[in-house]
Amino acid sequence: MLQYYSDRIYRKQYNSMTSTTPPIESRPTFKVHQLNAELARICNPLFKSFGVDLITSRILVIVLEQPNIGLGDIVRLMALPQSTVSHQIKRLVNQDLIARTANLTDKRLFSLQLTRQGAAIAEACNHLSQDIYTRLFRDLSTTQLQSLNDGLTLMAQCLTRLETQEIDPATYRSAQ
Repeated sequence: MLQYYSDRIYRKQYNSMTSTTPPIESRPTFKVHQLNAELARICNPLFKSFGVDLITSRILVIVLEQPNIGLGDIVRLMALPQSTVSHQIKRLVNQDLIARTANLTDKRLFSLQLTRQGAAIAEACNHLSQDIYTRLFRDLSTTQLQSLNDGLTLMAQCLTRLETQEIDPATYRSAQ
C-alpha cells in the first residue's frame, strides 16, 4: 500500500513537471549543450593548427587578457573543475606556452604568464575567436545580443543558487 501511494505521488509530481517542461531538444539548457558541442566540433580543427583545442585556447586568451591571473580565477571563469584546469595548465607549461610564478606570500598559489611563444599563439587564438564571434552573432541586433547575454547571465545565477539547494535524486526514480 505504501509503495502504491508513493508511486502515485511520484507520478503526480512527474506529470505536473512534464506538462510544463518542453521536450529536451527545446529546453534552453539542452540548446546550450548543443551549442557548446557544435562550437567544439567546428572550432577544435581550427585551433588545432595552433597546437591547442578550444578549452586551452580559452585559457591562453584569459591569460593574455589578465596577465598574472591565478589558477583559482581561471577555474571560476571557466566553470570547470580545478583538476581539469590544472591538467590543462600543466600541458600548456610543458608546451612552453605558459609560465608559472610562485606567490611570494603563499607558496601554494602561483600566477600565470604567457611565454613569448604562448603570447603569439594566444594572439592568434584571440583573433580567430573574434572572427568566429563576429560570424556567429552578425545577424543579431545589439538589443538581441544584450538580451541573449542577459538571459545567459540569469541562467548562470540560477545555477549558482541551484548548487546550494538540496536535491535528492532518489525522488525522481520511478517505483521499481
